Amino acid sequence: MSNTQLKEVITDLYNKIHVLSTIQNVLMEHIADDNQELQLKIMAHTFAIEGFRNSFTDFVFDKVDNDDVKIFVTEMNMMAEQFKTLQEEE
Repeated sequence: MSNTQLKEVITDLYNKIHVLSTIQNVLMEHIADDNQELQLKIMAHTFAIEGFRNSFTDFVFDKVDNDDVKIFVTEMNMMAEQFKTLQEEE
């Protein structure tokens, strides 16, 4: 596969992922707009993915100047580690 073909495949995949993420965002906004419990569950399950959580944490600490946000992210990471420990003990 040539570089041009590879670039076309990657661009096509990117466009398809973008469409799916747009649809997902619209659905989540519609479904979870008035449902705080669902919003919290979505956040909890998303941040339970360690790689995503670490990437998000790095982004916040590198790019965000708001200390309240940094404290929230730190607390979130502590809770995630506690939850992970509890799961491992079961």
